[in-house]
Amino acid sequence: MKGKYKYSVILSALFLLLAVISVSCSKDESPNKTPISSPIGGAIDASVSSLTFRWEAEKNATQYGYRLYDANGTLVSGGVTKETTLVFTKLKDDSEYKLEIIAFAAAASNEYTTAQPVVLAGRTKKIVPLNAPQLCVDVTGLRVTVTWEEVENADVYTVRVLSNGEVVKETETTSTSYTFTGEQKSEYSVEVNADTEDEAYSVSAWSRIDGIKTEEEAKPIWTVEGDFYDAGEYLQTNKRTLIAYSDGSYVIKDWLFTDSGCDLQFSVNADGTITVLNSISESGGYVGVYYYPGGYYTYLYPAYSSFDAVNGSFYVYAYGGGGSGYSTFTYDPEKIVKAPKYSALAQTLEKSGWGQAFPTLTNVKVDVYEDYVLIHAFGGVEGYDLKVGVDTETTTITGVTPITNGVEGDTATSGYVTLETGRTDDAATLKPYLASGYCYGSLGDTEGYVLLGAYIGTTWGHYYIKW
Repeated sequence: MKGKYKYSVILSALFLLLAVISVSCSKDESPNKTPISSPIGGAIDASVSSLTFRWEAEKNATQYGYRLYDANGTLVSGGVTKETTLVFTKLKDDSEYKLEIIAFAAAASNEYTTAQPVVLAGRTKKIVPLNAPQLCVDVTGLRVTVTWEEVENADVYTVRVLSNGEVVKETETTSTSYTFTGEQKSEYSVEVNADTEDEAYSVSAWSRIDGIKTEEEAKPIWTVEGDFYDAGEYLQTNKRTLIAYSDGSYVIKDWLFTDSGCDLQFSVNADGTITVLNSISESGGYVGVYYYPGGYYTYLYPAYSSFDAVNGSFYVYAYGGGGSGYSTFTYDPEKIVKAPKYSALAQTLEKSGWGQAFPTLTNVKVDVYEDYVLIHAFGGVEGYDLKVGVDTETTTITGVTPITNGVEGDTATSGYVTLETGRTDDAATLKPYLASGYCYGSLGDTEGYVLLGAYIGTTWGHYYIKW
């Protein structure tokens, strides 16, 4: 009986202890309140420096506590918000982040209590290098043009020209081409990279072309005199000379001021606009060009320009201290004077079997064109020149034109032609016979000859000059 009583006392004490514990728990953990649901969400957007998180609103939540941690567990940001979207900036690229969210119930609620924390994960994007430009190069004489396809997402390109390992030219451009004039028979390297203001991309690797060799200096192919009007500096009109070169470039001599030595050098783009080749500065589409020794220059805007060689018109928008507007250069295409392919010194030679030869001449200047040669002082007397048309493929003479003191006579293409030489001896007149088998000629790239079977005075002979 005593044992049963003792067991009953122990059991009663145990129940009393559980009751105390139960009351204690009820007071600290609110067993009668229900935790609200934890938010459901995740990272909905990412850049290289930002993350955007969003979660579903909990109807019984009044606000949300948050803490953002980096991959090392370091607290990056924290606070309380009533919103269900948070944007975090100034983050590291290509990095993991964890956002801890706690939904809070109303403090006065008798029904709900704080939710269990939930962790949302996100990762910033990796910065991607821009593609390197793919370069092509074209060399004509001293003129080097480097082109490349537009690089996606690029805003600007840096171009460097190197000679013997040293940078000799460097510029930034939004264009996809760059032209420079090098020194004769020199070797260059060109490097180009692409850059952007978009934080998602980094500068590209350098693309490079080595072994770019300039050729012989560009040669004039024709000249013409025309009327120049400047609207950008001193509002003046003057005569100027335009020279066209074998590399496709042009020069207007003494741009703005006569005898200044400051020319305008340019090439022509596919759309008819110009590229200024001797600019000294570039800003906002304007380029500076010297117009007077000592550093004075004016500004041109090549985007507003046009050159038409066929109709003889040129204009470019100009800005200077005296005003602004279109500066122009116009000329008559029919007054274009072609330049020779090259000039040389020729000698008259003996030709056996042809009878008398023209008296020996040395160092006779000849200007060689595509289809004719101009022989200066062909009889040895200044002021008496001879223009000889030549078909190099058939080595035949196509015609002769006497030029006396700069005035061209009639062109003869057949029969006997009487030419005055300005001499006072038996060779005072030359009568070439312009027929197949009697006259020959050839115009090479560096050498050639002309042979005319002719009466020299009253004796049959030949006029044979070679260079």
